[in-house]
Amino acid sequence: MSLHKEKVRKLTLKECYRLMGFSDDFKLIGSKGKLYNRVGNSIVIPMVEEIAKQVKEQLFNANYALKYPLKPKQMSLLDLDLLCT
Repeated sequence: MSLHKEKVRKLTLKECYRLMGFSDDFKLIGSKGKLYNRVGNSIVIPMVEEIAKQVKEQLFNANYALKYPLKPKQMSLLDLDLLCT
């Protein structure tokens, strides 16, 4: 397959699924259009796992809690007005 320098090729289904964290042995069932749609609507599991680890660490790590204590949110008159409507 020859590629011109000015053109960008479309990613294959396997490449898309790999980028989203799916293993190579993941079974792809359905038409190409549906598979591209599904992978486009999926979430990146490895990234979500790392975000969850960081949230857990920062919420339950005593050193972090002491360094950055939570402060109660100050409500403005606008907030109070929105709550009453």
